[in-house]
Amino acid sequence: ATGDTLVGRAIDQSGTRLLVARRWEWTLHDATREDFPELRRVAWAPEEGEAKAAVLSADGGTVAIGGSQGEITLWNAATGTATTTLPRHLGPVTEVAFDADGMRLFTASNSDGSFQASPRQRAGLWRAGTGAQVRPLLEELAPDVTSVAWHPDGRHVLVGCGDRTARLVDVERESDPGEPVPHTSVVTAVAFAADGSAFATGCRDGSIGVWDTATRLPRGRPLWYASEVPAAAFSPDGSLLVAADLQGIARFWDLKSEEPMGMPLHHFGAIRFLVFHPDGRRVIAGGQDGCVRSWDVPGAVAPGRGRDVWRGVEDATGLTLDDADALRPVPPRRATPSPGLGDSSSGW
Repeated sequence: ATGDTLVGRAIDQSGTRLLVARRWEWTLHDATREDFPELRRVAWAPEEGEAKAAVLSADGGTVAIGGSQGEITLWNAATGTATTTLPRHLGPVTEVAFDADGMRLFTASNSDGSFQASPRQRAGLWRAGTGAQVRPLLEELAPDVTSVAWHPDGRHVLVGCGDRTARLVDVERESDPGEPVPHTSVVTAVAFAADGSAFATGCRDGSIGVWDTATRLPRGRPLWYASEVPAAAFSPDGSLLVAADLQGIARFWDLKSEEPMGMPLHHFGAIRFLVFHPDGRRVIAGGQDGCVRSWDVPGAVAPGRGRDVWRGVEDATGLTLDDADALRPVPPRRATPSPGLGDSSSGW
C-alpha cells in the first residue's frame, strides 16, 4: 500500500543496527539476527508531516528524518527522543546524509517554486550535535538536489542534481559548486565505492554509470534498466554494484565483466533504497510495497530467497512467502521480548 512506502534506510558500520522509516514513524532493528527483530519504534502525528528521507549515523547513535514540510529532526537512537530540529527547508526534504564520523549532516530539499523571506534552506551542512550550520549551499547547488553520498575522506560530497549533472563538492571550501559531470538525464541516485576511487550514478532514463573519482571519466559502458534508477550501492570490496528501478527490479552487476550476476530481485513496487550489509553477504532493499527484504549476494553465501524484514505486505494482505517463494497465509505470531534498546518488543 502507498501508505507503507519506505523512505529511509541505513545500517551502522558494525552491521548491528538497521534503520527503516516510513510515512509517520521510524523503527530500529537488530541486524545481527536473520529475522531482524524490532528494537525501537518512534511515531509522530500525521499533521507534523510525512518522512521523506532518513539516515542512521555510522555509530548507530543518531537518526535523522527529513519531512514533507521541509522539517529535519535528529533523534537519539537509544532512547527514541528528539534532540535537535534544523531550520525548515525550502520544500520537501529529498536527502539527509551523515559523514563517516556522524559529526556533520548534509541535507537537501526540492524547491516549492518560490523562495520565502524566512531563512529556509535548499541544501546545507550542519553539525549533528548542535544543529549549527557549518555552511549554506543554496547558491552553489541551485538545481534541485536528488541524491547525496559522502566520499570516505569526509571532505567531499557527491550530489545528483536536477540539471542532469552530478557534482563532487568540497565542503571545506567556502565557494565550491563542484565541477559538473554531465549526464543524458536527471541523476536520481549516487553512491561511492568504499575506498572512494569510483562512484556510481543512476538516472531517470534507466542508465547507470560507473565513474573514476579522480578523472571524472566513465569506467566502462553504461548499464541499463527499464525505468528510472532510484537506488544503487557498491559491495564493500567494490567488485559488485547493485541497483534497482521503479518497476521493483534489482540486479547485481560484476563490475569487471560488466555483466549481471544471478537472477533479478523482485519487489511488489518501486524499490527506493538498497544497502549492503558490512559483511558483504547480503543486500537489504525496501520501497513502495512497504516491505524490506534481505537478499543473498550471488557467490557470497549459498543461494537463498529474500527474507522479509518489514512485513507491510503481510499486514496489508494476510499473505506471506514460504521457502519456495509461494504465497501462503500468515501464521499466528507470538510476541517475544526484543533484546537491546529499551523495552520495546517485536511480534515478528
